[in-house]
Amino acid sequence: MSGGVSTLSTDRVDVARPAPTGHRRLMLVGWLAVLEDDRPRREAMAASLPRDIRVIWFERAPAMNTWLDEHLASCALISLDHDLVSPSVEDDPGCGRDVADFLAARTPGPTIIVHTSNYIAAPGMMWTLEHAGWTVERVVPFSDLEWVERAWAPAVLRVLDSP
Repeated sequence: MSGGVSTLSTDRVDVARPAPTGHRRLMLVGWLAVLEDDRPRREAMAASLPRDIRVIWFERAPAMNTWLDEHLASCALISLDHDLVSPSVEDDPGCGRDVADFLAARTPGPTIIVHTSNYIAAPGMMWTLEHAGWTVERVVPFSDLEWVERAWAPAVLRVLDSP
């Protein structure tokens, strides 16, 4: 992997990247915020993106909501998984629907990609966001991690490069 993933806490994972230079929306706005708890998925996602994209990773919905509460205006794109796995039964990481509900109560901002393999939860997340005025795209995972490079990364770049 080109950028390296370093864990800062059990709540948030960051990828260090240089300042953006090539993508219109990132030059103007800022971050790609991603809710994804699966390490191989995060590594594949990070490796599939150009190095000039600033990414902030979250493994827990409450941590993402806390960060978004302060930094939503600095996001160019948000990507949400649904199912999050907890390292212990006492620790509830929440789920992508928690973030969708949080965002639905706010003024619509950047496009949101729902990238969960949970085919039951995805439509509910999308409906909640779309009915609150958000632009939402769906990327359906397939073939282990092949979907990251073939579907997710192109969707991210398409959104970031759009005016």
